[in-house]
Amino acid sequence: MKTKLILSGLMIAISWVGMAQVNDQVPQLGYKGQGLIQYFARSLRYPSELDSCDKSRILVAVNFKLNASGKITFAEVTGNIGDSTKKYLKEVILKTSGHWKPRRVNGKAVASNLMVLPILFKMSNCRIEYPTVFQEELDKSVEQVFKFASDGQNCTIFDLFTVVGYRIAESDTSGLPKK
Repeated sequence: MKTKLILSGLMIAISWVGMAQVNDQVPQLGYKGQGLIQYFARSLRYPSELDSCDKSRILVAVNFKLNASGKITFAEVTGNIGDSTKKYLKEVILKTSGHWKPRRVNGKAVASNLMVLPILFKMSNCRIEYPTVFQEELDKSVEQVFKFASDGQNCTIFDLFTVVGYRIAESDTSGLPKK
């Protein structure tokens, strides 16, 4: 009887441990009191190289990884955009290094998986007919994200961040678009 009671208690304890849930929290930016969206809204500027209607919709991805201290260990920008803009976007994300609350698993800080921040640069006063090159770029970006996942890398994909620009030639002296 004692043996059955001990075995029953042991089996219950093992099944309870097996049901323990993993508490996983994604990294969060805390840069000067700003979250990720606020930081990018204040930091990003519309690239001058995209100041034409033939490049009115450009989608890029800022990819990065964090260590357990919240510092960026890897950063790259992918997409059909010039090297100077890629460098600029990489500098913008690297400024946040050390200001991230790292990923936590069961309360312990750990390095993050790949983080993907898609950014859409959109010229507002251009006429676009769909489907366009933008749709092709969107398809390529989605393929890239799936490639990361299929390569065995788990990744966190942030919501699409949109940066809107106005063509200077169509603006008055105050910099606001004409009616």
